[in-house]
Amino acid sequence: MVQYMDGTSAQNLFGGTGFDEKYMLEKAARELVLIKKSTDPIVINDHIINFSITIASIASWMFHLKLVEHPEWESRRETDFVNWVRFTNPVVAAFIDVANESKHANRHSKSNYAEKIEMRYFSDLSKLTPEVRALLIKKGFTKEVNRKDLWLIVPMIKLSSESKFLYDAADLALGWWNSFEPDHALPLDI
Repeated sequence: MVQYMDGTSAQNLFGGTGFDEKYMLEKAARELVLIKKSTDPIVINDHIINFSITIASIASWMFHLKLVEHPEWESRRETDFVNWVRFTNPVVAAFIDVANESKHANRHSKSNYAEKIEMRYFSDLSKLTPEVRALLIKKGFTKEVNRKDLWLIVPMIKLSSESKFLYDAADLALGWWNSFEPDHALPLDI
């Protein structure tokens, strides 16, 4: 178990063994389920923030619990690993941006990967083809408005290069971390 300068670690703080990078991956998966189950845009934003912070913190967990023992990383800092993650996977990088943006009221560093989290609203479902409507319902949720209208709301994440369905981007980020192999991570020499 890695000990930090003040003599504590998250494992000690939260009760010892079993609180590790696997736990954090499971936590991210639980947050993603909450995102997909919610039908309130405000609550979805809460879960997106929690998911993003968890996805970002997994880099710290992986670095301190898996990589510091590798000769390539022993003289490197956690920031070097986070930069490698950001360079290697722009979708994970986007959630790292969301985590950083959500922690600061006035951030001085520009987000390079995530531009915006937004809810796209479709108020007239009859204008959508059946195929598009079916796809969007899988990527979002319906909500009754004014006790009579049914709206379709689809969470999106705008990356620097394109917009993605938020559920898909979150699935990709979580899948990437679940398949992460420490032996394949090599520091960037730039």
